[in-house]
Amino acid sequence: VRVLSGVPRSQICVGGRPHAKTCGQNPPSCGDAWEFDFDAQPGGYEVCFLGGDNPHHGVLDVSIDSESIGQVDQYSAIDRYPSEHIIYWECDEPGRHTLRGTVNAKRPESRNYWMCLSKIAIKPTLRRRVLVLLLHASPTGPTGLDISCASMSGEEVAVLRCEPQSTVGEVREIMTEKLDFAWDI
Repeated sequence: VRVLSGVPRSQICVGGRPHAKTCGQNPPSCGDAWEFDFDAQPGGYEVCFLGGDNPHHGVLDVSIDSESIGQVDQYSAIDRYPSEHIIYWECDEPGRHTLRGTVNAKRPESRNYWMCLSKIAIKPTLRRRVLVLLLHASPTGPTGLDISCASMSGEEVAVLRCEPQSTVGEVREIMTEKLDFAWDI
């Protein structure tokens, strides 16, 4: 890990608890930054930040190859160790990449800019793709409603059966069960 801004990394015990060992920059400052290189092949990845959260922690802006992929907010009203924060990243080019973390913010209720990490794991996962579905509802008698889901090419993906008075939330639950390949509905 190369420290780009702020003091060198050192061992930090989250909340002063000896069993909650992590690494961080002490003292922490807005603008603390570091980076490291890693190799990846094309595909989807979960970037897992393992460490600890508490009322003194800040928000880490995370980028890979200068492209923002998300934030890690380690603020918690109480000490939490271990904690895990996951950001999805999709690699398009094989080879060497650079992950950079910069503490640029904190919540208003946070007392400082700590970022305490014990490990960053970059794990392969399935690629996430947006799947646009056309929905068509048809009554199936007095007590039934069929919702057919078709892809943009017209191919039927699924047919969901529900009651005519079903709420959007109830239909979403049925879709989540039926379309188990979807990561978000």
